[in-house]
Amino acid sequence: AAAIGLPVLAALSYAHGHGVVHGNLHPGNVLIATDNRIWVGDFGIPALGDQTVGRSPGYTAPDAPSPAADLWSLGAVLYTAAMGRAPFERDTPAATAEAVREGIRIEATDPFTSLLRDLLAADPSRRPDAATVHTVLQNAHVLRRRGQRCRNDGEGVADDSEAHRDLSRRTMADRIRP
Repeated sequence: AAAIGLPVLAALSYAHGHGVVHGNLHPGNVLIATDNRIWVGDFGIPALGDQTVGRSPGYTAPDAPSPAADLWSLGAVLYTAAMGRAPFERDTPAATAEAVREGIRIEATDPFTSLLRDLLAADPSRRPDAATVHTVLQNAHVLRRRGQRCRNDGEGVADDSEAHRDLSRRTMADRIRP
């Protein structure tokens, strides 16, 4: 998940530094090229302002579009990459929206799961800033490259390699379908 999160965070930080908020970050907007470069697409949503129509349920923060809301969405994407499922997926859009407003309960036993819990906080003031997110993702990425896992109890956030490949296939497949 960190291998996905670092370049997505870099793209969001660049956009935020130029006054642009993404406003609709979700796994379908994270494009993974055949050479494993990662791109973030669909920066057209910011024109909608505070409207929520056209945004992805379960990946849209409960607050107004902002850099903090984009980081919340990054947390939802990271959760999906690590767990292989969306954090707030429910049977109906209304139930999904309610789950987003309630927030997520994650037992934080390591820095990565703590990061997910904090990024997905319903209150934007409880979310970490981009520099903190970068530090945690960088450390998780280094551990992963050394063959170590963030967790060793088999619960919660799983080994991200299979989820990463699955996210890549789905995203790439979605983009090349006519």
